[in-house]
Amino acid sequence: MIINGFLQKSLKHKAQIIFENCLQKKLKIAFGESCTGGLLSALFTEIPGSSKVIECGLVTYSNQAKIDFLGVSRKSLDNFGAVSKQVAWEMANGVLQNCHVELAVSITGIAGPDGGSKEKPVGKVFIAFASFEKNIVKEFLFAGDIIRIIIVHVIIISVLIFTWCHRSNYFNTWHSMN
Repeated sequence: MIINGFLQKSLKHKAQIIFENCLQKKLKIAFGESCTGGLLSALFTEIPGSSKVIECGLVTYSNQAKIDFLGVSRKSLDNFGAVSKQVAWEMANGVLQNCHVELAVSITGIAGPDGGSKEKPVGKVFIAFASFEKNIVKEFLFAGDIIRIIIVHVIIISVLIFTWCHRSNYFNTWHSMN
């Protein structure tokens, strides 16, 4: 993985804890990634025995891939854009439905260094979680170059999954799409 030193050890440690919690709870996870380009999936598949928890990771960088593999609607992409709460929600629900898991995580955003706008600047990210009980979407705005932004995404998602595994009521403060 491209992350070195302390961050790599910290992320691997969190991923291992998440893995063990999900294994104990018999939860399967799948990822729908866009701006992270598969780094979140890579973090978890480095764990020996990860297939007991990780079902799959889909990198859907283009709009067409989001439509074809995750069932995101063309209308949502046209009306809201790929970097939006609606599309993040549809991505997570597409992963949930297509991958037959208990928890789906999606991430879409603008990692840079270009591609941003005033409305959607570089560093804007939407992260969604979907389960059969609840769907949530959270918006973030990160600063930094592309590598830092991607690494921060992976860190944040890892921490959020970790939190979800320990205290599902944490997400009651998030924007629900149910």
